Amino acid sequence: MSCAQKKKTNWHVNLNRNSKDPYGCYIAYHHLQDVFPEAKIAAGHSLMKQIKKVNTSKNLVTQKGNIIFVVCRNFEVDSSELEQITQFIKLGNGLCIFSENYSEPILSYFNAKNNRVSIGTPALFGGQTDTITEQKQSIIFNGKRYAYFFHGLSIQHNFQPSGKVNSDAIAIGYSDETQDASMLAIQPEGGLWIINRNPICMTNYFLLQESNRMYYEQLMSCFTKYPSSITWYSMIERKSDEKEESDFGFLWHSPPLLYAFLLLIALLLFYTVFESKRRQKFIPIIPPLHNSSLDFTETVGLLYFNKSDHSNLAEKMITYYLENIRSKYGIKTKQLDEEFEKALAQKTNHTATDIHAFISYLNYIRAATKLSTTDISLLYKQLKKYM
Repeated sequence: MSCAQKKKTNWHVNLNRNSKDPYGCYIAYHHLQDVFPEAKIAAGHSLMKQIKKVNTSKNLVTQKGNIIFVVCRNFEVDSSELEQITQFIKLGNGLCIFSENYSEPILSYFNAKNNRVSIGTPALFGGQTDTITEQKQSIIFNGKRYAYFFHGLSIQHNFQPSGKVNSDAIAIGYSDETQDASMLAIQPEGGLWIINRNPICMTNYFLLQESNRMYYEQLMSCFTKYPSSITWYSMIERKSDEKEESDFGFLWHSPPLLYAFLLLIALLLFYTVFESKRRQKFIPIIPPLHNSSLDFTETVGLLYFNKSDHSNLAEKMITYYLENIRSKYGIKTKQLDEEFEKALAQKTNHTATDIHAFISYLNYIRAATKLSTTDISLLYKQLKKYM
């Protein structure tokens, strides 16, 4: 039944860069790569943090060629943030803001009065449901005025000049037939700052009607053709608040993302608690088996040594040594001749001269009728040396 139901169109104005709904900004955001193929396109979360980072950078390459697009309902800044933005622009960067309402510092900077709507239509986010047909949006491009038409929510929001003189702001866009501009631009020291009162012009519904995509491309042509990076900010409103500058501040404005983040933290805590327990009981260390044969050999050796039967002890030491050589190296030990000396020299990495002297010493010990304690000690050292 769910599959058979007809999907309803979501006409809510969300201004989301990834939304394909009529009033989402999917086309405007994803078309940036086609307009600026060499630029690095990214989505931003903290506008003032990025601007301050560029302003404080010591790398001249990263200070210039950055373009920021902001599409929102309300855009508010205080005087200190306005200084940061103007510094960002004067470094040679671009900033384009589409917002229905602006704070007083921005309006004063552009020499414009408080925002007003050119006709008596409800505000953009104030619950308007009826569409307005044949709305005209104009843009100044290469000295010529181009008009584009749209039926939908109101795009007839304008700025009213404040009457101040010596303003650097110029009008580059108009709504309907009024003389009040809907888009203003300031170009100080190589940078460009544009403010527009109609964020609807960046939505899918506007860009897909007639030839309105040309409005988007002509607007993008106002900026440098070779920017290094472009950042897009989609938000319902941007207020002057330091809390927005935190890295996790955007979580609190998106409940599904916040719930997912808290669930991830809870699962991590559960995993830590259960995995911290031992899965296996403690296994005691078992001492290795004691070599009783070695104790027996030492006991027998001490017995012969204490009885001063050195000749018998020397013979058993030599016999034990030859048995060990036979089992370890596979050498025949029946005859201690030149063949045995050669094989032993190869296995033990000793010179043939040393091995010959060693074998001669063993034959001397075997042939001796009486041996002293010193002879036994020297024999033990020699056997250990050529093991």
